[in-house]
Amino acid sequence: MASPLSPKCPYLRPPVGQREGIPDFLSGDVDGLNEKYMGFYDRIAPLYKAANVLQAPIIRRQARTMFDLTPVVDGDRVLETSVGQGDWFRHLAVKAPHAEFCGLDLSWGMLKICRRNLRRWGVHAELAHGNAEDLPYVDGYFDVVYHVGGINYFNDKAAAIAEMVRVAKPGARLMIVDESAEHVRKLYQRLPIVRRYYQGADDEAATSAPVDHVPAGMLDVKTELMFANRFYRLTFKKP
Repeated sequence: MASPLSPKCPYLRPPVGQREGIPDFLSGDVDGLNEKYMGFYDRIAPLYKAANVLQAPIIRRQARTMFDLTPVVDGDRVLETSVGQGDWFRHLAVKAPHAEFCGLDLSWGMLKICRRNLRRWGVHAELAHGNAEDLPYVDGYFDVVYHVGGINYFNDKAAAIAEMVRVAKPGARLMIVDESAEHVRKLYQRLPIVRRYYQGADDEAATSAPVDHVPAGMLDVKTELMFANRFYRLTFKKP
């Protein structure tokens, strides 16, 4: 269902360029884990799309559960960091067709498929190519800010979370979800196509909810395991 609003995500700075009409905010080199997993997601984007088509009913069920503590309602301004292929926007727009969606991702391969998906689903969102550790948006704009998948292997989790808080309005709802160490061991380290990226990547410090990086003073901080312990969810509110 298409949103009648046309998101005009307010940016702190102009993009360094445009990539096929999507503003590009990447400046300088991408290094470390960010470089490794940007290349990984660029590489698997076509396979990821096929897998998500097959898992669409599962994704719908997960969306209903995942967002129960961070509901999106009509009129909300919503930001997803690491938007991937846009699956969550598709489901949020059904219940909140008048919400305003903005999404950012480091992987250009994922963004290209996300844009095609959103057009096919009739969901409007403004996309940007950039780093979640250095968001290009102005302070205090979004009612809901969330991230699903990816933060486990960011260079700087604390910076990414601080940026989510910065761009959120006072009273905004925030959520971070990613795979647990158990899920990494049982699935990703056994899949031939991806296992080399995840060897040695099951360290509990890397794949635990990054609650220690939540800035002081946040409200209603809650962590829990979901979906048969395959994912953790961290939720909180900006005061």
